[in-house]
Amino acid sequence: MTTQRRPLSLILSGLAACLLAGAAGAVPLFVPIPIDAIANGNSPLAGEPEGAVVLGGVPFTLPVRAGNNIWVGGSPAAELRPGLRGVDGVHLLVNVGFGRTNRPGGSVRFLGDGGADATFDLVTGTNVRDWTGSGPAATRASSTNSVEVYAEPGPARIDKLFLALPTAFLHQTLVRIVLTNPSTPRENLVLFNGITAQVLPEPAAAALVLAGVASLAGRRRRLG
Repeated sequence: MTTQRRPLSLILSGLAACLLAGAAGAVPLFVPIPIDAIANGNSPLAGEPEGAVVLGGVPFTLPVRAGNNIWVGGSPAAELRPGLRGVDGVHLLVNVGFGRTNRPGGSVRFLGDGGADATFDLVTGTNVRDWTGSGPAATRASSTNSVEVYAEPGPARIDKLFLALPTAFLHQTLVRIVLTNPSTPRENLVLFNGITAQVLPEPAAAALVLAGVASLAGRRRRLG
């Protein structure tokens, strides 16, 4: 009886390993988060994309209004409530106006329903840059996850910044995103064009199958 059960045991172990490996290497999903509710200003770019677009390989949903409305950090803060679970990072379309290095900048804060909390500073000349012109405020460090995804003559541009969230957010619901403008007026004014969450599906299906595998193995032992 032992020699008959061993092959099945090996098969079940292999199946479990495949399921766990698949769950660990799950392909992330891109979930665009509309910003129409907080859009409060016109984009400085003449032909900024609108609606459902793909920029830098990531889908975004941008406001469709006269003037290509965006969030301009003239107000102290703006807030989004995405209600997404399993977010491991976010893609921001963000630049600054009146950019100055070595001066206070804005920030982005993420909060989960279980206490997860992460704040990222937007530092001109490091991970964000001015939307136009040249010089220190129009550069960014090559080590950051910031890339240009749209450009117009001038130069004028939109950059995409990826922010990786702490692993605690994988097991919580992202309930709030807070954009904060610098306290100094007309310096490093945040220009926020769009946001897309990167979500890792929870391995619920794999867990169910593994439970079935364990049940089957237990039944074999009882019958044997």
